[in-house]
Amino acid sequence: MAYKGNQTTWHDFAPSLQRKLETMIGENGEVVDLTEINQKIDDLKTEVTEHLAESVVSEDGAHGIRYFNDKLGINNGADWSEIEIGKPNANGVLALSNNHAIRYFNPTTWTNDVNAEKLTFKFPNVVLTGTLIIRTNHAYVPAVTAAGGGVVEIYVQRDKDSGGISQEFNIPNMATQNGKLFNYSPVRVVNNTTPYFTITKKSRNIPLYYELEFLTNNGNPFDILDQITLEIDSTATAPDTTPNQQSNFKQVNDNIAPTPMGLTPNAPFTTEATSKLSVGKVGNVAVLSFAVKNSQQLATSSQYQLCEILPVGYRNLRATVVGHGFCFVSGVARLIPVTITNGIVIMQSPPVAIPANTDIDGNITFYVE
Repeated sequence: MAYKGNQTTWHDFAPSLQRKLETMIGENGEVVDLTEINQKIDDLKTEVTEHLAESVVSEDGAHGIRYFNDKLGINNGADWSEIEIGKPNANGVLALSNNHAIRYFNPTTWTNDVNAEKLTFKFPNVVLTGTLIIRTNHAYVPAVTAAGGGVVEIYVQRDKDSGGISQEFNIPNMATQNGKLFNYSPVRVVNNTTPYFTITKKSRNIPLYYELEFLTNNGNPFDILDQITLEIDSTATAPDTTPNQQSNFKQVNDNIAPTPMGLTPNAPFTTEATSKLSVGKVGNVAVLSFAVKNSQQLATSSQYQLCEILPVGYRNLRATVVGHGFCFVSGVARLIPVTITNGIVIMQSPPVAIPANTDIDGNITFYVE
């Protein structure tokens, strides 16, 4: 039975399809062998698959790119140009350049909440030349301490197997609260072999966050920081009572603009406020300032101790210094000699009797011990 459906002739095919069919049929009507073409297609698929599967995470890389030893590299056909990336190694060490590295540490939780403890950073016994920068921040603990931190810079120069060390120790920034809780030491050396520095927890168990940065021209900061070992010594049986550390700037500022120290007057003298009788100093120069009243008449034949002995650090360098108090008696200006001997302030015999409740003012400037 003949097929009665749609009858399609050669001329019914689209021209583009005709051309495709003609390429697959020989001159005598035989089918063309496409085995070679199909093989080339399969080979190309394999090559593309393998190419896409190549990993750039290897020393040789792929496609001219590699990620190796935590460095991204691009190959120009002859050499690898490497780009440093921000990924620390297992010890928290990150190389920023050949001469610059930084190490991050996990926060230290101390073992007790009463006595001093020492956290020691021990360096390898190698040439140690460069600038160490220690950055710290301690945790905020409600009702105990505000948050705070500090920056300590140590320039150090030390040869391998040498007990001698040259260094400069500076604190460019230090929150007052951090200085109360922790103490930072310069670099020292044990038995001509092990350089180290120490952070001392003075008493309270406050978590401390810290990192160490090292800049050197010796090309080995990464290796040095990577070999640092940490030790905590908790054998102390008392808090650390060394003076609180301050930043260099605060020390200078305190010396330039110190707050005067209020003094307690001795009878028969009184003051309206502690600021009216005080001593302050800038460097090694002190000023005693007083604005007092006398609760009884001052006799011409008597001497009177103006106040308590001056505090240590504010006592006169010379054995005795002399100044004057100033007052009015019956409308006439009077000067009363005042001496400071070994920190004891004496108002000497006045030239005339000074009635009770007279205002007596004065300043004495002198060098301190």
